Amino acid sequence: MASYRTVRDLATTVEQLLVTAHNNRHRATLVLTGAPEWARNTALQLSNAFTTPVRYWISNQRLPDVRTIAPHQVDSILGSECDLLIVDALDGLNPDALAGASGTLRSGGLFLLLIPPLQNCVGVIQENDGNSNPVRAGYFLQYLAAMLGTSEVTIRTQSQTRDSTIRGLQIPVSSQTATNSSLACTDDQQAAIHTVRQVVLGQRKKPALLIADRGRGKSAAMGLAAASLLQQGVRHILVTASHYAAVQSLFHHARQRLPALRIAGRTLKLENQHISFMMPDRISQELPATDLLLVDEAASIPVAVLTSWLHHYSRIAFATTVHGYEGSGQGFLLRFERRLHQCSRGVRKVQLQTPIRWAPQDPLEQLVFRLLLLDAEPALIKLPTIIVQRNLKISKYPQQQLSADPDLLRQLFGLLITAHYRTRPSDLRYLLDTPGLKVYLAWYDGQLLGTALVAEEAPEPAELAQAIAEGRRRPPGHLLQQALANHLGLTAAPTLSCRRIVRIAIHPQCQGRGFGSTLLCRIRAEAQIAGIDLIGSSFSASTDMLRFWNRQGLHPVRLGLRRNAASGQHSSLVVLGLSTAGRQLGRNARLRFLDSFEYQLAGPLRTLEPELVMALTQAHHPDASAKTLTSYDRETLQAFCDSGRQLAQCLASIHRAVWNLLGNRDRISNPTPIHYALIQLGLQFQDLHTVTTATGWPNQSVLMEALREELRSCFDLPQLRGDLLR
Repeated sequence: MASYRTVRDLATTVEQLLVTAHNNRHRATLVLTGAPEWARNTALQLSNAFTTPVRYWISNQRLPDVRTIAPHQVDSILGSECDLLIVDALDGLNPDALAGASGTLRSGGLFLLLIPPLQNCVGVIQENDGNSNPVRAGYFLQYLAAMLGTSEVTIRTQSQTRDSTIRGLQIPVSSQTATNSSLACTDDQQAAIHTVRQVVLGQRKKPALLIADRGRGKSAAMGLAAASLLQQGVRHILVTASHYAAVQSLFHHARQRLPALRIAGRTLKLENQHISFMMPDRISQELPATDLLLVDEAASIPVAVLTSWLHHYSRIAFATTVHGYEGSGQGFLLRFERRLHQCSRGVRKVQLQTPIRWAPQDPLEQLVFRLLLLDAEPALIKLPTIIVQRNLKISKYPQQQLSADPDLLRQLFGLLITAHYRTRPSDLRYLLDTPGLKVYLAWYDGQLLGTALVAEEAPEPAELAQAIAEGRRRPPGHLLQQALANHLGLTAAPTLSCRRIVRIAIHPQCQGRGFGSTLLCRIRAEAQIAGIDLIGSSFSASTDMLRFWNRQGLHPVRLGLRRNAASGQHSSLVVLGLSTAGRQLGRNARLRFLDSFEYQLAGPLRTLEPELVMALTQAHHPDASAKTLTSYDRETLQAFCDSGRQLAQCLASIHRAVWNLLGNRDRISNPTPIHYALIQLGLQFQDLHTVTTATGWPNQSVLMEALREELRSCFDLPQLRGDLLR
């Protein structure tokens, strides 16, 4: 740790750092730790001493004569470059902002991090982390300070001696020269451009997969390839990502390659050709025609959504960051590459390794990776052929101990990354700083193979419960109680004690062996002993996830009516009552969900995947099968099956029949396309032409005959001559 008597001494050291960074094409790093007034004043003097740089100051504080960028607005500067980057963490650090902003600093520039003294870190409460989660600015900063103390980074502590004004700093001129204006490409980028072009010009059903760490130019390569394809006559290229800011580099480089492209909203146009951006949820709903679909930052989109696009589009290219703030690239690759090979005739894969904005082994990149665990992966483990469940040891680990055990923390965070499609750096802070968060670890023969994060939702007073149900109050971190009260009208929910399973992750080598179920049983048993009323979880709905939770006794009680714009999936909520009050509330929640769900399928959930419809209804057996068929219904079905009546005339009876059918798990153990067609026609009231196309039937007549045979078989309807009913 360096020590300085005056700010003038510091200025000399900064100049030396900048010269070294310039000569190596790296970025310089300086950490200021001390009282907020001193740290910000010193940073301001350093900033003012820079002669002509582009400066970004990331802070929650509004400072006089300084243009600051709030941490939640960092997306607005992604794709741009700066010479001086100041991240103010004196009131708590936003890890997503740090990871995102660090990529904007070009080689030869200075990264300045402001943090409080370590002894002042623990116990400082902040309102929330920007996602309505309560956080305590303490153990995360404690962990951060410990990592900085063992890193090769210059740290300046507050001096008790006289400080003097900093004069102009000597900055190497080339460090202020933009590096993203050239069309020159690395060999990696050239290979990526060729690969994306071949997706369109070569064999169908051979998607491209570009993978890289951040700053390797994969988005630029996709933009250059897109412009090149337009020059060769391709008419329409569709681009998607979890947010529009993620494709700015792609659009920028497309325009550099083809300056005639003009911007029109979120589209680049050239006469009757265009490159257009669309959010993932819209693509899933509309499935628009395109000559090529480019998916940037694919790791931030669920694998189930990407797989559905693979089935629909014959020419598609994916790009993703392996270790970055956008999503869980490493976990994504583990899950998605298998799907790619299953759904295609081969995969065109390119890995970009050469950095664009700085030289390899850049100290700042290595520091950010180390601090935020961007490259964390679970350790390799060895398990015996025969697993003995009683040898699985489950323990709870205090957050303070986790922050002081970086090796264990890295393993744990690696598990979370591989298990979820969008683990972000902010999840590391949530893990360490959320009040009352319980961290469960599962061990087998001393090897970490699973983890679960469980949040406590304490009961609220009755007068507050009513305000929560009406949407006038939203206590941070009480997602389960709020959803039950606000969306289902169960005003008693906030008065009950709840535990919400925020995340559960099992090592990829150990999945499917019952470890997740064992871990969940332990969580449930401890909650019951502690007198907790209700346990639950919220997640992006998929058939596999719903079935997992259903096997553990947790049933769906809510499905978001709109797809998440970034993930393209609906959110889902599952609960299990433990006490008498909890069980009663859970049953009421299930019945209210079913009652609404039946009608929502014909409205806002009309495009919900039939596999999900089936999983959601079968989870509520026998409640979902309570809709009995009348004698009139059976007569109507008989008439439909023998061609005496048209589909539209029988919809009410078919609706009740399909609902009854789905509510009985035993009747449909192996669903087929005809069951999906019944759902789309009988519950979602989609038109016959759409259903015929979506389910792959040759024509409407063949589909109708298959529907009649299935209904006749399921409800034991006799085979009658059609002319008896005409």
